Amino acid sequence: MERPLDHGAALAAAEAELAARSAAFAAEFPGRKLSAADIEADEAWHALYERRKALEREAAAPCREGGCSFWIARRRRFCSNAAADGLGGLCSEHAAKAAAAAAAAAAAAAGADVAEAAAAAEAAAPAVLLHVLRPSAPAVLLPHLVDETVHAGSLKRNLKNRLRRLANPQSYRETAEAPDWANVFADPSLPTLLDLGCAKGRFLCALSGDAAFAARYGAHNFVGVEIFAPLVTAANAWRDTTGRRNLHFISANATPESLVALRVPNLRRVAIQFPDPWLGSGHDAARRMVTPELCEAIADSLLPGGEVFVATDVLPLALEMRALLLGTGRFALHELHRTAAEPEGWGQGWGQSPVKRGGEGAGGEGAGFHPEGEGGEGEGKAARGYVRHRRIAAKRGEGARAGKGPGAGEGGGDGEVEGEGEAAAAVAQEAAAAAEGEAAAAAAVEGGWLRVRPFGLPTERDKVCEVMWRPIYRTLLVRTCDL
Repeated sequence: MERPLDHGAALAAAEAELAARSAAFAAEFPGRKLSAADIEADEAWHALYERRKALEREAAAPCREGGCSFWIARRRRFCSNAAADGLGGLCSEHAAKAAAAAAAAAAAAAGADVAEAAAAAEAAAPAVLLHVLRPSAPAVLLPHLVDETVHAGSLKRNLKNRLRRLANPQSYRETAEAPDWANVFADPSLPTLLDLGCAKGRFLCALSGDAAFAARYGAHNFVGVEIFAPLVTAANAWRDTTGRRNLHFISANATPESLVALRVPNLRRVAIQFPDPWLGSGHDAARRMVTPELCEAIADSLLPGGEVFVATDVLPLALEMRALLLGTGRFALHELHRTAAEPEGWGQGWGQSPVKRGGEGAGGEGAGFHPEGEGGEGEGKAARGYVRHRRIAAKRGEGARAGKGPGAGEGGGDGEVEGEGEAAAAVAQEAAAAAEGEAAAAAAVEGGWLRVRPFGLPTERDKVCEVMWRPIYRTLLVRTCDL
């Protein structure tokens, strides 16, 4: 009977033999640096090198269920991101790289230009990241890389940095003004996609030149509305460097009044992706973008058959946005909710990031991952954030589990939280229970949530959710005929 392979011993033996070969090479060619070409020139050496890589993969922790299946050879592990929806088990970043690798292999077999084929495949991949449009020439500069001379006065200049706080929409009272659409677009008669809350505009910048979107939906014009003016200035400056006449950004608060005032020509599709959640009550509730009035304004602006796509990683907000739009009586779930909705139980077990584990197996530091964080550096990112939130609340006297420490008298600072270890365990259990309850609530929604991105390309938040293993709740609605 054949004995099972001891991957650890086999890998150690392969590494020892490789080290011996490297030492022999250094002795034979003193002062010469070993290169990949030297290894490939020796058939036995190259085979041993490939065997070591294969053993590293076999000895590594398996790909986490629902995770990206892309193997990162230099890190000796699978990608730690969640697999993106509809991309064959890969995350957004590695779907583009896999397409480039496949195209390069096909080009090599056909004797074509490998580099050219790989670049074309990566740029045309359905999951193309916007940073694939590398700033190698002025024509492809991204909005946040435009020279800061486009900003005037006291407008924010460090657009590469993330915003530290949410913009309060109630502080923006001005109603948008409609531009001369005939001068903005080369062909104003084309159908228009409107992105409310477009941030830096990267999603529309990519979509406006995406061949896959045009093949599926036809040529479109694209309009982005963003409340933060410096981002709009930078996005329009990027648009001007490319000479695109199907793209425009407007600085405005996404209110019903602004939507009416803009008079977007031939509006066919509206996207609201990851709006600021404002989950509190009172003032926070009044600051949310999607309101009954906005839903009615969108319905008034769309022709029958028009589409509204809403997405968020915050379940209460996803439920509210869907309910408000359906509550107008002028929208219905798209047929994709019957063919591409999430199965029952979707989302269970999500919400925690894998945690690196070092010193075990062949990979050493970072070679394996604990899905739930056991034996690693602690709980996953989501659980750690929740624990930290509860600790802060307890120190401020807002939590029921712990009060201020003994040094928290008048003139004194906060002390250590009493029973911190027990409190951390308790809030971790609370976080897990909350995640299970959220998954159950998500699975119970009629029509389910889309597991595909209807427009193909990811937003920046889509990619963040893959890293954080957060489920995304997507709804696609169709404008119905008024009775």
